[in-house]
Amino acid sequence: LYESLALGGSTGWRLQGLITPLHGGSWGWALIIDTGYLYLLFYGFQEIQSLEKYTYEKSGIPGLSALSSKYVMDKPSTMKATMILSVIIAAFINILYAVAVFSAHPSLGSIESSAIPALYLAEAYLGRTHELLMALAFLLATFTTFVPAFLAASRHLASLCEDGYVPKSFSNYSWVFTLGAILLLALGNQNFLVNVINITALISLGVICLSAT
Repeated sequence: LYESLALGGSTGWRLQGLITPLHGGSWGWALIIDTGYLYLLFYGFQEIQSLEKYTYEKSGIPGLSALSSKYVMDKPSTMKATMILSVIIAAFINILYAVAVFSAHPSLGSIESSAIPALYLAEAYLGRTHELLMALAFLLATFTTFVPAFLAASRHLASLCEDGYVPKSFSNYSWVFTLGAILLLALGNQNFLVNVINITALISLGVICLSAT
C-alpha cells in the first residue's frame, strides 16, 4: 500500500486513458481473467488442504472473541472467511498498485527488459530506498508462499504411503522427496519452470473437475 501510494503520488496520479479498451477488448474482462488465473496458481488447492489440516476446530477473531462468544467460528467458517478476505484484500492491493503503475506511464520497453519490473519502477521513480523496500516485500512474499507450499508438498509422499501405493517406511522421508523436487526445479531455467507450473496446474484442475464424476 505504501509503495502504491508513493508511486502514484510521485507522478500525480495521471489516469488519462485508463478506461481505454485494451488491445481491442475490455480491460475489465482482461483484469478478471488475469486475476482469476493468478488466484488458481497462488491459492493452490493443496496449500488450502494443508492449512485446513492445521487449523483449530474453533478460532476466535483477535480482540473481538474476548468480548463475546459469537465471534468464535468453527473450522469451515474460519476457512471460508480467511479465503474470502485474503482474496478481497489481495485484489484491492493489486488493483491499487496497477493503477499507480499506470499513472506513471512507464516505458514498456524498459519494463520488459528489466529482470523484476516492480524493482525497476521503484528505483526509477522513487529511489534506491524504495527499491530496497520492494525487494524486502518480494522476499517476504516468497517465504510466506513457500511455507504452506512446502507443508502441502511434504504430505504427497505420506499420502501415497497411506493409500498403499508406496511402502509406508517411505513416509518418514517425505521432506527429502520435497527438497529433491525443489532442487530439480531450481536447476531449470525460467521457461522450464513456467511451462511446468502451467501444465501441472491445468492437469490438477482437470482432475479436480472430473473427481465428482
